[in-house]
Formats: sequence, structure tokens, C-alpha cells
Amino acid sequence: MSLSIADVKTLLDSVAKQAENIKELGFDANTTGYDNNRTTVLAGDISVAADLATAFEDNIAAKAGWPTLFRERFNAINKNVGLDAFLLAQDERLHAHLRDILGLPVNFKGLFPSKDPNEASIVLGNVAVTGSGVGTFTSGPDTLVNKFGKSWLRLRVINQVTGVAAITATIIGTKLDGSAQSIGSITIPAASAVDFLVSIGVLAVEADHYHTVTNITFTGGTAGDDFQVETVLERSIAL
Repeated sequence: MSLSIADVKTLLDSVAKQAENIKELGFDANTTGYDNNRTTVLAGDISVAADLATAFEDNIAAKAGWPTLFRERFNAINKNVGLDAFLLAQDERLHAHLRDILGLPVNFKGLFPSKDPNEASIVLGNVAVTGSGVGTFTSGPDTLVNKFGKSWLRLRVINQVTGVAAITATIIGTKLDGSAQSIGSITIPAASAVDFLVSIGVLAVEADHYHTVTNITFTGGTAGDDFQVETVLERSIAL
């Protein structure tokens, strides 16, 4: 009997969250905590450093074997459902910690855009308004292509001059399959506060997803306005 998609998400979300917690505790060779430990040991008296160096020379998590433990759990789930095909068939995605922290082989189409910390968004573009309907679009890093699957977006106000014109934007890009995507009439009301958010389409609605953002056109606005397009975290993960 195969696991349900709900069970797969619950189990692998928990694995991803455990990996995040372990990394934040410094049990990863690339984290600040581990680096700080090594710096402290090596900066001390040479005889003390010699005594401690061996104990601090490796990633403690690797010695504890936790990556292997999680890989075994992942492999058991993968064997049960055939994970990549299963996720695509169910139109579901998992957290990228599975790949980025644990190195597990999940196809990018089965991962939703996410980064540390868990709540952070990925900025795909910014518009600095220089006049009504005029401004400079700056593309963010091309972080979605071949790294994540479908994504849903929102606008965030970075700066808006008090009491001036509303902005109506059209977001232009592509979907995961490469077909054109354009969602218009995204309105930022006049005098919106910094960090005011506007959804671009509806989360999980197929027609509203993006894979790249190539341009943003708009009407309205006043010189000094500034807004960005960013990914929406598809869901939070929990132990």
C-alpha cells in the first residue's frame, strides 16, 4: 500500500524542518556556528588548540551520522511512492531543504521556492518609479530556473510617496512549461505603507503560477515609488 500525498508531505516536511534546526544549531560545516568554533579553537594557545583540534576538525553532524539517517528515511518513502513522478502527478512540492541541506535527489519541479530562514521570500524583480507609468525594472537573480518548480508571487511596497497616485501593474514572465505568463491589474493603492503586500493571482491556482519574471509594466505612480515582486512561501514546514 502506498503512502498518501498528505503523509508524504507531513513526513518530508518534518525531515526538512529537522535539517533546518540542525543547521541553525551549527552542526553543518558551512554554518557560522561551526566556523566560529573552529576559529576560537585555532586562535587559542597552541597546546590547547592541539588538544581540541581533532574534536573540532569535522562537522559534528556528519560524525553523528544524521545525513545518512535522513537519507534512509527518504529512500524508504521514495521506494514506496516513486517520489518525483508522484509529486508531479499530484501537483505537489516539497521544501528545498531536502536538496540544499541534506543533498537528497528531488527533481527541481517537486520543490517550492524557499530559502533560509523558512519564512523568507525570493525577490524576482524590482521597479523604481521615476514618473507616472515610467520607471526602471531590475531583474532579480534567476533563482527559479532549474532550481524550483511552480511558484506564486506577490508585490511588496518598498517605498511609496504619501498621498500620491495608485499603481496598476502587469507582471510578465513564463510558466514552468515555458509558455508565456502575464497577469495584469495588480493594484497598489495610493499611500500604501512600506511592506504592504498584494497577491499576484491565487496561490495554487494553475493559471496564476510563474517560473520566471522578465518584466513589469505599470500605469500611475509617482517618482520615488518603489515596489518588488517576490515569491510566496507555499507552506511553512513543521516538525
